[in-house]
Amino acid sequence: MCLYIIDANTIARNLGLGDHASMVLQAAFFRLADIIPMEEATAYMKKAAEKSFAKKGEQVVKMNLAAIDQGVANVVELVLPESWKDAVDAPKAEEKAE
Repeated sequence: MCLYIIDANTIARNLGLGDHASMVLQAAFFRLADIIPMEEATAYMKKAAEKSFAKKGEQVVKMNLAAIDQGVANVVELVLPESWKDAVDAPKAEEKAE
């Protein structure tokens, strides 16, 4: 059993995109979804990013292209113990009556 994570917000901030992590997340999605070959998905995403952000300048385009690369490269797989399949939530603490 596994879980995949990516710190998309930190990646976006480090690239200068602020809280705009959508390109990072989209790239991570295509890496995990295995819908089309990753090289093809990356090419489509980059072409769309170039078209979408061209009016905002070359630097914005470059940041978004880097976001795609980082989204593909920074997905982390966490392997979870099999025992977690049967995990039970802890009982809720009783609320105090006012």
